[in-house]
Amino acid sequence: AARTGLLLVDNCEHVRAPIAALCEQILQRAPNVRILATSRVPLGIDGEVLLPVPPLTTPRDDAPETIAAAHAVQLFVERAQSYSPDFRLDGDNAVAVAELCRALDGLPLAIELAAARIPTMAPEEIVSRLDQLFRVLGHRSDHIDHHRTLRATLDWSYELLDPDERELLSRLAIFAPGFSLAAVEAVSEGTSPDRYVLDVLSGLVAKSMVVADTKAGVTRLRLLETVRAYGTEKASETGVEDVARRRHVEFYATLAEELVGAAVIADVDVRSQRLSEESSNLRLALNYAVEANNCGAVADLTAALVDTWCLWGWGGTIMNALEAVLDDGELDASRPDALANGAWSAWSQGRHGLAVRWCEESAACSASAGVPPVARAHIVLGLVRLVDEGDRLGGMALCERGLEQLRESGQLRRYAHDLASYAAYLAVVDESDRCADASTEAMALARQLGDQRTLALALNACGYLSIATDQERAREHFSDVLAIADSWCMASAMWGLAWLDDLAGRDTEATRGYRDALKLWRDTGDRRGMVYAVEGIAIVLTRTGNHVSAAQLFAGAGETAADVGSSSMVRWNTWRGRHLSLLREALSPAEFSIHWAAGRRLDLDVLAKEALANS
Repeated sequence: AARTGLLLVDNCEHVRAPIAALCEQILQRAPNVRILATSRVPLGIDGEVLLPVPPLTTPRDDAPETIAAAHAVQLFVERAQSYSPDFRLDGDNAVAVAELCRALDGLPLAIELAAARIPTMAPEEIVSRLDQLFRVLGHRSDHIDHHRTLRATLDWSYELLDPDERELLSRLAIFAPGFSLAAVEAVSEGTSPDRYVLDVLSGLVAKSMVVADTKAGVTRLRLLETVRAYGTEKASETGVEDVARRRHVEFYATLAEELVGAAVIADVDVRSQRLSEESSNLRLALNYAVEANNCGAVADLTAALVDTWCLWGWGGTIMNALEAVLDDGELDASRPDALANGAWSAWSQGRHGLAVRWCEESAACSASAGVPPVARAHIVLGLVRLVDEGDRLGGMALCERGLEQLRESGQLRRYAHDLASYAAYLAVVDESDRCADASTEAMALARQLGDQRTLALALNACGYLSIATDQERAREHFSDVLAIADSWCMASAMWGLAWLDDLAGRDTEATRGYRDALKLWRDTGDRRGMVYAVEGIAIVLTRTGNHVSAAQLFAGAGETAADVGSSSMVRWNTWRGRHLSLLREALSPAEFSIHWAAGRRLDLDVLAKEALANS
């Protein structure tokens, strides 16, 4: 009894009860003995102290030093070199290795199995095939015990679950990482009539199949990607996938309406933060709805999300989802609104021709139903006249008719949002008085609603309005927008600050700002914004003597402008025209023609790469 010692017991989960009984007997007879046991589930004996073993650390960003320091990357490199001694982590493969380690959640076995592919596959090629996770990581070799394949390990863990836990795991696999207890209850309602579903969930957490993180009194749940992939297979095999996806869509459509629907007129920022936390599953719900041709759910989700997501730079997601279902007859009642929301998303992406077509279809549907056109259809068509066609009076009349409809309907938040957007475009076309009035009203409403995003739109309007009269004030407005950090508004403010630096002859700062705006607009899919940023880079290149690249960028931007709407920004057109004249003077007519023709052949994505590479 007085003897001391350390007893190691590995992989106890499959024989938990007898191991627990044995450990209790040992501790009763030899209390000075210490037992170190590894198990997916606690042994449940007196004196047990749990020490969770987390996965290996993965890179938090793509900086070379961060990637090299991550333990998961270090394991991958070590194991890869055991298969291929010449393998090195370098500038060509580091980002792919980091992405691979993140996708595998830092799990040592999964990383070892991925490293075993290095003799025949580059890290980038492994990453591109992770949708076939178990095939890619099913490789056997003399270096790895054949019993330790990833599927075998997960099969082992799955067999330890009781039937209720297996069904719940299959249902949870349809979530993106980061979901709530309420979402679990929604997708699993009625599955375990004799057990409270959160008791079943507790079992999955205890058995390390689900990860629970609690912060500030709120629990968020996730499955490791390997477990999620395995659970997705089981959901398909057991037939629960379709019903789980349908309930997932219903839950998140309701949540979107509660957080940012038309009826929301208070605490907008708080609700938008919650929306951000749920964004992965909202996007997934929209995908599920499109795949199931659930037209009503697509219309409901996009109606709630369109304003916020367009500001986040996700307007393309809205546009693509609506494009997939707009021809379906199930949308008869909601078709005018869906078309108008699609038009707003298309406008945000610089797809102005599509925006006009959808607005006209929306108005025709409304006329057929004997109801007034949707307010937003008026607004988008008004912006097209105002910005693209130079019809100021006609454009402002249409926009203001739509805004009045919104105000009278009580949709205060959308009214404030669209008023701020209108103010920004009024600044673009130098309608100073109307812009000042609209932006002032929009800012007051945004503060009343607690809506920083609408406030950012109005501040951008004030910034552009001030460029001609008070550049320091303009800089203050744009800097305030950057603090709010919405992708679309940030890009617009970055571009405004770059233009201010450009006007002041600060070439280095202007180039940096135009580049940052271009990257953000490219990431958010705003083609019109990309044109402005490319033109800004071309202007600085003209002034700094890189005339060949400048000519090609100007030409490519001009060619794309025909698709995304020509610029009605008078001051910008004058500034751009001045530098185009300088460029023509710097090049011979033959040189200008050759490089201009070359630039016209570049599509916008290639043009953006060229602008970033040459600036």
